Amino acid sequence: TRRHQVMCVVDGQPHCSKHLRRADRSRRFICETHKAACAREPGVVFASDEVHPCEICGQLTCRSHKRPCDWCGAAVCVKDFAAAARCVTCAKLAPSADIPDEIVSAAARLVPRGAAKSWSLARDGGRYVVEINLGWTRRVVFTVVHGTAEAIHVRRHSIFGTTVDS
Repeated sequence: TRRHQVMCVVDGQPHCSKHLRRADRSRRFICETHKAACAREPGVVFASDEVHPCEICGQLTCRSHKRPCDWCGAAVCVKDFAAAARCVTCAKLAPSADIPDEIVSAAARLVPRGAAKSWSLARDGGRYVVEINLGWTRRVVFTVVHGTAEAIHVRRHSIFGTTVDS
């Protein structure tokens, strides 16, 4: 009956109150279909819209266990950080002369032709992190998802600070 039904906050559908539970942190009502867990806190129940995949590990992570990498801007689990607020992928950046064509194509939209002094590249399970040295402590750092030629999370670092391309 209607008086025993409660709405799941994720799908907005009515469910019998016996088949709903409250998310542990937000205390919102969720059905079994929309129950999720954070990879860092497997015993805590979250609503499926309260956890999101991180770009390095692909695991679902809640807001309190995820933050952006200061160097590449990717959403990263707190366990995937190396020194100096950089993710583990950025920590592996190494000079490279053999740059894949899709990365060169993505970089062509970001830096003038011939402006790159050197390239550094790192790869993880789902993306490349690219650092282009423009000289005078200027760096353009961006990520490219494997199989695409589109730069995402573009950051420009210099002695004056960091700017984020939108």
